[in-house]
Amino acid sequence: MYSPTKLAVDQTSTHPPTQRKQMSHTNSFSTYACDKSGSQRTIQTGKRAFTWVLIMLTCVLCVLTSSSSVDASSHKQTIQRYALLIGHNRGDRYLPGLRFAQDDAKKVARVLRQLGGYKSNQIKLMLSPSVQQVRITMKHIRHLFRRAHRNSIFLFYYSGHARKQHFQLGNDTLPFAEVRRFARSLSARVRIMLIDSCYSGRILRAKGAKRLRSIRWRPIDDLRTRGVAILTSSEANGRSYESDTIKSSLFTSSLLAGLRGAADKNKDQRVSFGEIHQYVYQQTLSRSSRHNVEVQRPSHQLNLRGQGPLYISFLRRAPSHMVFAHALKGHIFLYRQGQLVQDFYKSPGKSVEIGVNKGVYQVNVRLHKWLGQQTIDMRTQTRTNITPKKLSWQHVTNKHHTQKGERQHSAHWGVVFQYNPLSQMTFNNMGIGLLLGSGHWLRAGIGYRFGLANALALDYQTHHISFKLAVGTGFSTRQLGLWGGLHLEPLLLLRQGPSGIFWNAGFVAGLTGNLDYYFRPDLSFRLALSGGPQFVFFDQNIVRIAPALNVSIGVIWML
Repeated sequence: MYSPTKLAVDQTSTHPPTQRKQMSHTNSFSTYACDKSGSQRTIQTGKRAFTWVLIMLTCVLCVLTSSSSVDASSHKQTIQRYALLIGHNRGDRYLPGLRFAQDDAKKVARVLRQLGGYKSNQIKLMLSPSVQQVRITMKHIRHLFRRAHRNSIFLFYYSGHARKQHFQLGNDTLPFAEVRRFARSLSARVRIMLIDSCYSGRILRAKGAKRLRSIRWRPIDDLRTRGVAILTSSEANGRSYESDTIKSSLFTSSLLAGLRGAADKNKDQRVSFGEIHQYVYQQTLSRSSRHNVEVQRPSHQLNLRGQGPLYISFLRRAPSHMVFAHALKGHIFLYRQGQLVQDFYKSPGKSVEIGVNKGVYQVNVRLHKWLGQQTIDMRTQTRTNITPKKLSWQHVTNKHHTQKGERQHSAHWGVVFQYNPLSQMTFNNMGIGLLLGSGHWLRAGIGYRFGLANALALDYQTHHISFKLAVGTGFSTRQLGLWGGLHLEPLLLLRQGPSGIFWNAGFVAGLTGNLDYYFRPDLSFRLALSGGPQFVFFDQNIVRIAPALNVSIGVIWML
């Protein structure tokens, strides 16, 4: 290819000088014009190319950004959940029928829809099914999970009878090992199993199951955890119980309370499997110890690998929230339209937030012999605080307070000031005492008193150390409590004088009684009286008998 300048010089060489000169001017001008227009075309072409490059880069960036956002959103949206819930009240002919197993399954389904992120078509609720129906459903679930996204969660819940190797569905049996194999065969990233039955801990020992001694746990929020999480209501040889009072099993009632927010220990508005396990274990253990039954201990197995706690409940999904203040304690019952929605025990020192639906609720708090009540309208508010001052407290009798199968836990302790106007060989004894009480019939105490004066006007000091045991009964009103009975008070008298220290043993037997005035459900002021003949033993088998009277005033705390 030739340049325009060189081509013009070659052409002018065949013309005369004058013409060459004119051509030279002409060609030089044309050469300049040609260079100028070429450079302009080059610049314009470069601008167009640069513009197209920018447009293409912008398009590429937009595509990458949109694809990444789609991937991120699809990652969040493709977390698929599916739950199989089974409730069965009947056992075989040797097992008594249950009353609340099927109701418990319904309650779990309701909480999963409300707080767990499960849609109605993602929950299969089976009430009193046959084994054949369960196996058909499990086959259908296997087919569903073949098409499910890898970020999927499967939850299995069972409430009903069980033997040592199988679930008891009426007269049919479903082996533990079969259920374990079914759960392991699913392509779900996480499989959760919640078993509420006797001997449910044996499913951890079913064929193919390995008992783990350590838990791999890394708290980072995302669904990057995979594996199996199992929580059972009892140990391998343990039994599980339901209660007529709470109209539920001890295990499932604790599970539901935890899912609603009572287990949210770190207050992040989410409940993880680890939080549920700790809460359900403590609550079930505590509740069963309050009944006249064998203590129920839940078991668990966690085989979770990867990053992130396994969240199974989200409080932000609830339309309304109740916050129970840190100072409130007792057994809390939530009623809606006369039906018990939830119950749980609350300890003082921390607040508890519960997610509930819209509606009007009756809140009952039982604390020893007291009942606190409050009606809350959650139709127009999304959050409310419940404190002891907002509750209307009233004293309840033992008949209304005692639950079927429960032990009475009205234990208390207190510190009192003691005064003895009359005693053996001394007058005006003063001292302090520690009182203990268990139930409504037993009282005990230990005390020390110092004698201000002695009967014989001798130069010695008298010290009394006594242990008191009393048996009796009493009754209570809204603010007063009256108790009376028989008491026996072994004692030791120490006399310290110029010639040494002498000691004598003795006892007081007689009547005792106390009057309590309640400032609040767990605190009262006590006035106690006790008296009777006092027997003191001396050398040579000498026994001296004198009247004794003891007056005590102090403060009593209920446990």
